Amino acid sequence: RSRIARLDRIVAESGAIIVVSSTWRSHGLSVLREELLEHGLVAPIHDVTPVIGTDAAAERGNEIAAYVREHAVVRFVVVDDGAHGIFSVPSVCARLVQTPSDVGLQDEHVSKVLGVLSRPADGPA
Repeated sequence: RSRIARLDRIVAESGAIIVVSSTWRSHGLSVLREELLEHGLVAPIHDVTPVIGTDAAAERGNEIAAYVREHAVVRFVVVDDGAHGIFSVPSVCARLVQTPSDVGLQDEHVSKVLGVLSRPADGPA
C-alpha cells in the first residue's frame, strides 16, 4: 500500500481535509495539488499554513497553531517525518504523529492518525 493511498484512506475514513505545512507549500497551492494528483492522491489539498519568519522549519509549530486559531479548527493531526519546530508548541506537539523519513506514512501510523483525529483539540493552539 502506498503512502498516498494511506493518506487517501485517512481522509476517506475521517472526513479530514489536507492542509500542507511542509516546505513543499513554497511551490504554490496549485502546483502542489498537481504534483500530488500526478502521484495518485484522490483527496484534495485544501490549503497551506501561513509562513511566519524566514526559518520555516523552526516556525512550523507556530505556523500550524496560527492556522488552527485563524480557522477555528476543532480536530487536527500533524503528520511529519521530522519535528521541525513542532515541539516548541505543546498543543501542536500533542497532535503529532511522527513518521520515519526513509519510509513515510505506514499502516501503523494510519490508526494513530485516526485516533488523534477522533478527539477534539485541548484548547487554543
